[in-house]
Amino acid sequence: DDDDDDDDDDDGDCKYQKRAAGGGSHHSKKRHKMRKNNDEYSHQTFLEVEAEWKRFEEKMKSDSFKISSINSIPLPTQPETTHPTKFGYFGDVWKMVRKMCSKGEKRKARRLLITLYLRYHPDKMGPRIAKLVPEEDTNNILGELQIKAKAITQALTALKSELASLAAAP
Repeated sequence: DDDDDDDDDDDGDCKYQKRAAGGGSHHSKKRHKMRKNNDEYSHQTFLEVEAEWKRFEEKMKSDSFKISSINSIPLPTQPETTHPTKFGYFGDVWKMVRKMCSKGEKRKARRLLITLYLRYHPDKMGPRIAKLVPEEDTNNILGELQIKAKAITQALTALKSELASLAAAP
C-alpha cells in the first residue's frame, strides 16, 4: 500500500474533508488510510465530531428520524491509552483547553469540558437517544451507548483532572 490510494468518493471530493466543520482543510492521505482501517469516527478531530454532532442534533428534531445502530450516533472514540491528552478528539480538546488557559480563559475552558461531559454523560444521553431507537433494538443500542458514553466521560474527567493539576502548579 502506498500513500497514493484513491480516497475520494464518487464525485471526486474527499469524503473526510466534507465532514470537517465549514469544509475544513484537506488532510494527508496517510490520515485517510488510518481512517479507512478503523471505524468511521476513530481518528476524527474535535471539529469533525462537532460538525457531525450538529447534523445529528438537527436530524433528531425530525419525527421520522430513527437510530438503527450505535454507529449512527457521532461519538468520539475512547482513547486507546490512559493519556487522553495524546489522542485524536481528546487531544484536540486538550489543546483547545490549554490554549484557552494560556490566554487567561480558564472559565471558558472549564465550561467546554462541562458541556461535553453533560452531552456524553450516560445518564443524560441514554434517555435522549432511547426515544429514537426502534423498540426491538433498544437493549442492544442503549447497552453499547452506555459503555461508550462512560468511556467518553471518563476521558473527559481525566482532561478535567489534568486541567486542575495545571491550575495547581506554581
